[in-house]
Amino acid sequence: MHHGFGTGVGKLMKEQRPNILFLMTDEQRFDHLGCVNPVVKTPYLDGLVDDGVLFSRAYTPNPSCVPARAGIFTGKYPHQCGAPTFITYLPRHEKTFMRYLQEAGYYTAVIGKQHFGGSEIEHGYDYEDIVDSHAPVPQNPEKDSYQRWLRDAGFTHRNELMDGSVGPSHYAEWKVDPKYHVDHYVGDRGREWMENGMPENRPWFCWISFPGPHSPIDCGNFPQAALYDLDEIDMPETDFEMLAQKPPHNSYKGGDPPAQPQPLSDDEIRMLRHAYYANVSLIDEKIGAIIQALKDAGEYENTLVFFASDHGDFMGDFQMVAKGQNMMEVLMRIPFIVKPPEGGVRGKTESSMISAIDIAATCLTAAGAEVPEDMASRDLSHYWAQTEDLDDRDVLYMEAAGIRCLRTRRWKFSHYWNQPYGELYDLENDPWEKVNLWDCEEQAALKSEFQKRLLDELIALSPRSYIAWNHGASTL
Repeated sequence: MHHGFGTGVGKLMKEQRPNILFLMTDEQRFDHLGCVNPVVKTPYLDGLVDDGVLFSRAYTPNPSCVPARAGIFTGKYPHQCGAPTFITYLPRHEKTFMRYLQEAGYYTAVIGKQHFGGSEIEHGYDYEDIVDSHAPVPQNPEKDSYQRWLRDAGFTHRNELMDGSVGPSHYAEWKVDPKYHVDHYVGDRGREWMENGMPENRPWFCWISFPGPHSPIDCGNFPQAALYDLDEIDMPETDFEMLAQKPPHNSYKGGDPPAQPQPLSDDEIRMLRHAYYANVSLIDEKIGAIIQALKDAGEYENTLVFFASDHGDFMGDFQMVAKGQNMMEVLMRIPFIVKPPEGGVRGKTESSMISAIDIAATCLTAAGAEVPEDMASRDLSHYWAQTEDLDDRDVLYMEAAGIRCLRTRRWKFSHYWNQPYGELYDLENDPWEKVNLWDCEEQAALKSEFQKRLLDELIALSPRSYIAWNHGASTL
């Protein structure tokens, strides 16, 4: 197949359309890939980069699981699809891109975390094994297949498998064979689907979604931890005192889930990163086995493969852990890799700003399906149709709670609903967002320009804003 899926793709025969594999992690930062940060060991994900495109400036639409995933499911920003917060769920009238793929003739499957929660929306899967667990709770076997599997293995309570009373906040010690860890379970079920679950006579979409490296950060004594020396763990450039110049909620000890009551010490940061990196490497190994099974089945070349995370984690930056409704790069920027089907470019790094919501339109375009007009998602396939770094997007929109944010190649501007404060960063000279320029008089004109651009963006994102006022009416 020729690389790229542009004009005329809807006329492709079903047999010509690629399979689609979406590999996902939860709460993995953009710089926690070996090809970005050599401290981290991810040889199998690095291999995907060698076979495809690494998007170096990819972003989540929201720094929290539920709204971020709702945006990915629907190809819309969280405020557009009615799930803007952690305690909201997709309304029944919304439609997932997986359902659109079904209508286009694809067989669809999921293994692992989704976070539909209480939503009554039709998920859009022919095969479904949703595992939203992060920790073992075999005393609740009705929760999902992972907990039933633990119960069948003879475990009756979480305390038999892990101890959450040791170490810093969000840290836990695993007490039994690592094979009982949730990421082992999801990875093995995903590999088994590649071996035995894929249909033979129709294209398929499969989403394998790992609950890790989200807390509890519990892989500190796993074999993968031996890949890392505590003394060589990379340390953040930011500290807790830098939060003082940011909007006040940034330094609250809240968050989602609640952050630690005191700033982390250097030793605690090393301990957390060591165990977190071990979890990243464990997932990388499982992804390696999944990709090998795909190759063994003879389907690798004809499969469009995505790897992404739903959002990032402080993981010691600003001496904090986990996440909150904050727009920092360490929360909003995510790892994002695409291995195109045969014919696409290989080994490319693309610096254009993209959003995780763009996965929806890219999958639909590859499937020869129409992209609904009310999707904010856009097709990414032109990035692997050309070898040069296109860098063709000059602004990206993001949101969190009452915050609306624009990120350009150089600047990040965050407006806070009904508040006198905000955030403005020069990311070219301050990539870790140490200095908030919001109150600098020299930036008043720039702030005013961003406020107008943000208003324009919000109008464009409002429902059916693209429709003319009336027949024959002049356009603005």
